[in-house]
Amino acid sequence: MIPAASEQPASAEVVDASLQPQAAPPQPQAVPMQQVPMQQQVPMQQQVPMQQQVPMQQVPMQQVPMQQVPMQQVPMQPMPMQQAPMQMPMHPANVPMQQVKPPTDTAAVVRKIVIASVAILVIVGSAAFGMWKMMTGGDERDYGPSQAKIDQFNKKAAGRMRSQNENQSSGDKQLDLAIPKKVRQPKRNKRNAAAEKKFMAPPKEADLVKMKPTVQRAMRANVRLEITAEGLFGESRMLGSGVIMKKSEGNAIILTNRHVIDAPFAQSRGSEGTSLSALDKVSVTYINDKRNDGKVIWIAPGRVDLAVVEAKCSDSDEVQATFWSEAPEVSLGEKVFAVGNPIGLSWTFTVGQVSAFRSRPSPDNRDVPLIQTQTPISSGNSGGGLYNEKGELVGINNAVADPSRVSNVGFAIRTTILKKLRPKGVWPPSRSKAGTSKAGTK
Repeated sequence: MIPAASEQPASAEVVDASLQPQAAPPQPQAVPMQQVPMQQQVPMQQQVPMQQQVPMQQVPMQQVPMQQVPMQQVPMQPMPMQQAPMQMPMHPANVPMQQVKPPTDTAAVVRKIVIASVAILVIVGSAAFGMWKMMTGGDERDYGPSQAKIDQFNKKAAGRMRSQNENQSSGDKQLDLAIPKKVRQPKRNKRNAAAEKKFMAPPKEADLVKMKPTVQRAMRANVRLEITAEGLFGESRMLGSGVIMKKSEGNAIILTNRHVIDAPFAQSRGSEGTSLSALDKVSVTYINDKRNDGKVIWIAPGRVDLAVVEAKCSDSDEVQATFWSEAPEVSLGEKVFAVGNPIGLSWTFTVGQVSAFRSRPSPDNRDVPLIQTQTPISSGNSGGGLYNEKGELVGINNAVADPSRVSNVGFAIRTTILKKLRPKGVWPPSRSKAGTSKAGTK
């Protein structure tokens, strides 16, 4: 309730009177101001008490059973998807970059061209050199040395002999067999030709009679064969060996390798060859240093590397036929020796053993029995004889393995093949006794 105005306190007037201004100098009379009585402070209504909280009653929830409504399976129709090409944003790393070509180095290009040209020249030159060696008989591994090799060897030998003579004349009796680094090549005159012939000459008769009869007979049966072959770059000599199988009526029947007397057969490794009627004459040199022309009278069928040469021969006992039989005795590990003309060194004697017995087919698939031996055999030994300890001919030296890969591995064609081939003039074997020599002792 709002109180009445009469109930205002008396202190209100006293307060107002004290606020009046004091007396001042005379001024125009002011209009009296009516004081508006201040409104009496209204007391605050009493707080209405808050209504008591009414307790809430929990209404139990009624569980209504749910009815399952069966779902109707509506068949789904696949919507065809339209294959729209997707454009993938290009990664910055996949953005093609324009390669900036470096400036051309003219010097480098010229250098590469020069190197390629030199390589081509080397390859072509090597091929031409190999063809020249093959066509001129320069393959010394199997078929004998070329004339150029022989001449070079003879010149060096003559130079060493002359150096030896000079040392002996000055009181130096030592023989230096080492080849000097620089040898002054002697001029080809009569004196040098005689020295070369002496160096390459066969053994003397005085030395032969001191040998064992088995070795002596093999040495006397060895011959040196020589032919002149037409090559791509001119003529060349081919040297080899041969064995006198029979000797009668002033003729010698000589067994050798076909590649020694047939240059095309040698150059083609047996794939090609010359017919018997077209073969050239063969120069035959005997141990007494007598030389005659021979004729090829038989070549082995099936391209087997064997041939027979017939040549005139003196009736002197210095030249003899070898001893051989249908089935000579030879066993694995047995000592054997070879006689031939390696690199033109006439009537060279070497010793070894039988390493193995092998066989290989000829170009026409004919089985050829071989003897593998570690007896030193070199170019020029082809066609020479391989003998057992009794002096019987057991094989014809035929080939050697590549010396750059293995050393002292040689092969000889066994003489047992002669029974099947029956070469003209050779078969049947003679009945002479092994180990005898008319010029020597038994």
